[in-house]
Amino acid sequence: MITVAVIWFYANDYHGHALRLKIVNYINPLVIFNSVLLLNLFANIKLKQSKWINYISSSSFAIILFHTSPFVIEPTYYGISKDIFMNYHGFNYWWRIVCFVMIFFVGGFVLDQIRKICWNYVLKINNSLLIK
Repeated sequence: MITVAVIWFYANDYHGHALRLKIVNYINPLVIFNSVLLLNLFANIKLKQSKWINYISSSSFAIILFHTSPFVIEPTYYGISKDIFMNYHGFNYWWRIVCFVMIFFVGGFVLDQIRKICWNYVLKINNSLLIK
């Protein structure tokens, strides 16, 4: 809570755009402090093992790569989210943006599962060639 108050004061104390970008920069001590706090918070949580969570989380890095790819994010992600922002308000806006992000998540997950199937097939062919 104190960190949020310090960031708010720091952001509103100065009116320079470059300074506001420094607040969310990864080398900012407040960002590092919050990261350590979040790490400690989640390190102490005890959860049961779940097959579904482990299965979905196995594709999380591929989903992040899919979401941040310049070939995907610029023509589709920015355009569609800007269109939603300009045309919808209130609950309708939030509902559409959550659905849009979930569709992107599921799309990235499906693409990664197809990649895994293809890669396992290539490995199987490669192993069969090496054994002979």
